Amino acid sequence: MQAFRTRGVAVAAVAQGTGAEAQRFCGPLETGFPCYGDPGKRAYRAFGLGRIGFVRMIVQPFLENPSLAWRRVRDADLAGARMPHSDVQQLGGVAILERGGVVRYLHRARQTDDLPPMLDVLAELDHLGLSASA
Repeated sequence: MQAFRTRGVAVAAVAQGTGAEAQRFCGPLETGFPCYGDPGKRAYRAFGLGRIGFVRMIVQPFLENPSLAWRRVRDADLAGARMPHSDVQQLGGVAILERGGVVRYLHRARQTDDLPPMLDVLAELDHLGLSASA
C-alpha cells in the first residue's frame, strides 16, 4: 500500500455483494484501502468484466496444469462463495483511472485468480505518468 501512497495514488476495491459482504471478504485481507460492495455488479459490467464457464474454470485447468488447479482448489475462498450475492464465475480485473473517471489501464481477468502483480501495476502507473513521483 505504501508504494501507492508515495505515488499519490488512491486505491479502492470493488467486491461482489453488499457493503457488509464486501467487508467480510476484504477485512481479513487487511488491504489498507476501502472495499466497496456492488451487489448488482454494475462496476463489473461497466468495465466489461465477464464470467467464466465451469469447463474453463474447473476442467480445463486440471487438464493443462493439475498442480496449479489443485492449488486453486486448496486456496479457494469457499466462505466468500457462499455469500448471497457471490458469483464464483464472475471474473475480476484491475483498472487505473484518472480523475474524472478516464480509464487509462484495464486488465480483464481470464481466470478467477488472474490479477497482475502489484509491481506491474506500479510500473504501469509510472509509465502513464499518473503518479505524483513520476
